[in-house]
Amino acid sequence: MRRFVVLSVSADHALLETRSLLLRTAGYTVVEQSSTDAAANQFLAGDFDAVLLCHSLPVDQRSRLIGLIHSHSASTPILIISDRFLEFDRRVVVVENDPESLLREVAALVSKPVETSQAARKSA
Repeated sequence: MRRFVVLSVSADHALLETRSLLLRTAGYTVVEQSSTDAAANQFLAGDFDAVLLCHSLPVDQRSRLIGLIHSHSASTPILIISDRFLEFDRRVVVVENDPESLLREVAALVSKPVETSQAARKSA
């Protein structure tokens, strides 16, 4: 069975390591990046089931990365960690800044059927 692969991006190294450990302990594969430029390159070169963005990322960089991800793969879920209500792109999932919420949201993604984009179906 294929493992669920998450690209986790955070400017805060301690948060990045902590969240990655949590997700790995729960059985997920995690690829870590500490900059949005590196994350963009990693995303374009890889095959990710979801992207996790930390609140430590500057808003403008986070917005550019969300745009790139959705232009490349509109069906890839993006989760944003936040401990307060903010206006986010409606195509992202806002996750409370606690371990239980993160695990619950990722588990919900795993249980959803895989969506195949129209472009992917045409190229198959």
